[in-house]
Amino acid sequence: TTAPPTTAPPTTAPPTTAPPTTEAPTTPCEPVCEWAEWIDTHCPPTVCPYDMQYSLGLSCYEPEGPANKTAAEIICQANGGVLVTLSSPDELGYMREVFGDDTYYTGATWSPADNKWVWDDGSTDGEDLLQLLGAPPGSVTKPCLIMNQGTLEASSCDIARRFICETPGEPGEESEDDEDARDEGYDLCDHPMGIECRNVDTLEVLYDGHAEDGVYCNVTHGFYCDGCGNYEVRYQCCYEMPTCTTAAPPTTPAPPTTAPPTTAPPTTAPPTTEAPTTPCEPVCEWSEWIDTHCPPTVCADDTQHYLGLSCYLPVTDIPANKTAAQIVCDASGGVLVTLSSPDEAGFMIDEFGDDTYYTGATWSPGDNTWGWDDGTTDGDELFDLLGAPPGSVDEPCLIMMAGTLMASSCDIARSFLCEIPGEPGEESEDDEDARDDGWPICDHPMGI
Repeated sequence: TTAPPTTAPPTTAPPTTAPPTTEAPTTPCEPVCEWAEWIDTHCPPTVCPYDMQYSLGLSCYEPEGPANKTAAEIICQANGGVLVTLSSPDELGYMREVFGDDTYYTGATWSPADNKWVWDDGSTDGEDLLQLLGAPPGSVTKPCLIMNQGTLEASSCDIARRFICETPGEPGEESEDDEDARDEGYDLCDHPMGIECRNVDTLEVLYDGHAEDGVYCNVTHGFYCDGCGNYEVRYQCCYEMPTCTTAAPPTTPAPPTTAPPTTAPPTTAPPTTEAPTTPCEPVCEWSEWIDTHCPPTVCADDTQHYLGLSCYLPVTDIPANKTAAQIVCDASGGVLVTLSSPDEAGFMIDEFGDDTYYTGATWSPGDNTWGWDDGTTDGDELFDLLGAPPGSVDEPCLIMMAGTLMASSCDIARSFLCEIPGEPGEESEDDEDARDDGWPICDHPMGI
């Protein structure tokens, strides 16, 4: 007999799991940031009054004349300036370069008591230049200092000659940005993270985000202002560094647990169909025309009196005869006051009713009537309405005395009024102002 074979049950070795390996996590380093050097790519231009063509720093120069020195001083003062004062070697060099072929009065007078030249405006700047340039001594008969083709000379003050008015200007628009800096060759990062803006003269520093009184300093647009002087900027650039490795204790993840999936049979709801709707077209309409704001008149030299687009400059500190008054007004870009309408006559009486001053009218014996010096015929009827008396050969000038028109000699030194064209100022209109003034405007207008 043969015994049946025996079969041992299979043995299965339990699976072995290698312990997980864990790498130390990496932490990026903080970027390294640094400030670039101060950059000044743009110097603001000088804005001169009356469109003067010559400037150095914040001084503007206008050649005028001829006139004697007294008349020259009156004209320069009416323009807001003085006869040219040589305050530095740079200014002297500029005057020689630009006006080297001319002969003109300067703003210096000989002082017999001090035995030296002094500047008429009281400044002591540049007095040493007069000695360095070998300015000859003056005298009682030659108390004025002129520049004759680049050389200083003593002269009489009564000779009619050219002169140069020196008038303060204002700084124009100033702007700095990173694009201009790169164009100028500065090595800047593509995306600066910060900015600082510094006044070159005062060293006052403005920081990123500054936006006050028309002065802006921000990293997106750089620096901008109008009339604030010269500024320089510097940018903060940040650079990414290689990653840093920090050791961390190993961790062993727990084995995942997986629940058997359950699947519910899908259910399908019958579709519902709504009737389509068509929106109505909105009804649009225009409101009436709205004017909530009238622009102010901008006058030269901050003149405070104006009507419409005419500015009025009373000259009371330098009484003058009519010829000198006309010269001063002409130098200011205007004329002696012309009464062109009843509104203007009323304005003049309201504003200057207590004053006595020349007007821009002259008696014409041939026509036996008053006429305006600038040739206008506007306001001719006002002579009769305001009761202007007839003039004469001895009294051919028309003055306003305490609100009354009177004939007068033209040779008397008296106050006068210059009428100068102004310009319209800022004008703005918006829906918020319209609502504030009571206009029925919708909340979200669709057009303007």
